[in-house]
Amino acid sequence: MGQALAKLVGAGLCVSIKPDGNTLIVVPATKITPDIRQYIISHKAELLAELNAANDDYQRVVLAFHLKNGKGGVLIDPDGVASAVSDLLGRYGERLDVLALVVTLQGMGESAKTEAARLIERLSCR
Repeated sequence: MGQALAKLVGAGLCVSIKPDGNTLIVVPATKITPDIRQYIISHKAELLAELNAANDDYQRVVLAFHLKNGKGGVLIDPDGVASAVSDLLGRYGERLDVLALVVTLQGMGESAKTEAARLIERLSCR
């Protein structure tokens, strides 16, 4: 992970790119301070380059997640949101803070919103 992306992830933000290849998605908006907003604007090209470096199909997602015990981390998945969510559920199961994950997904764009809806449906069937 590059330095520009690491700074945002370190601030608890998830960063991805819209399919247009030129628009950053940074969530949750509640964690974007004026300083971070300026950092994103001034480092946009660097952030885009870092996100595109390993995967040119715009599916790559950088997803911050939280566990119920207060810990968490960042998952970088080259196969997109659905793959990232599946991986997190497989790795952490009941320890994953699913509500926080759904909130994050709902702020990330249409494919993530679709995955959030699937996740909610899956959990309600338990």
